[in-house]
Amino acid sequence: MHAVTTRVAFAAVLLTLCACSEESPSREAYDLAIAGDAYKDWARFPNATDALYPSGQHNGDFVRSYMNDVAVAAIADFKGTFPDGTILVKEQFAEVEGKTSTGHTVMWKRDGYDPEHGDWYWIAFNAKGETTSADGMAPYCSDCHTAVKANDWVYTNFK
Repeated sequence: MHAVTTRVAFAAVLLTLCACSEESPSREAYDLAIAGDAYKDWARFPNATDALYPSGQHNGDFVRSYMNDVAVAAIADFKGTFPDGTILVKEQFAEVEGKTSTGHTVMWKRDGYDPEHGDWYWIAFNAKGETTSADGMAPYCSDCHTAVKANDWVYTNFK
């Protein structure tokens, strides 16, 4: 009986460790895009300047957007939707001078994630890199971005 109990306890611990070792999509997105300011080496949208611009959303912050190479390739020959793996990052600041970071918002295209909302995974991080309530299929994000559904849910003009 003792050997069975020990094996069951060991299996439970092993399953717990395996489950905890898997990264959540939000943490993976942080590591891919935000950690070490990786996104700052990415391209800006066509015709974008370095100036911050006021966002109608995103807490009224001043923002600047970046896109990974997958997005750049898609824009070059845009077919109506961005492909799987597209990552868009919006860095956010409290003031137009960009002195006080308030965090980042990320849109990550993940095939099959949420077809009803363009398969976009929305994540918001505060200035400390912590995930906020906008993680995954965030109604706050998708409700707003519905207005640009015809542009694959993306507000930034790139055509």
